[in-house]
Amino acid sequence: MVLSKGDTFVGPGHNAIVTDDSGTDWILYHAIDKNKPKLDSGATRRPLMIDPLIWEDGWPKVKDLVPSESEIEKPVIEVKE
Repeated sequence: MVLSKGDTFVGPGHNAIVTDDSGTDWILYHAIDKNKPKLDSGATRRPLMIDPLIWEDGWPKVKDLVPSESEIEKPVIEVKE
């Protein structure tokens, strides 16, 4: 298991993995906020989420296996001019 539902965010999915300029791997995905699951139009609201990946025994996972619910560190992105 890499990522599962949490207390607030459920249905995490449609993910991608990227590596920032410091070498940290991140998972980008969407999830549904149980407290505000719909847009005014009635469509499901799926905010973009990002969490750092932890590697254990060669396998990736998100801390505690659930989406972050508070502010986390940001990916390092070097701007090249």
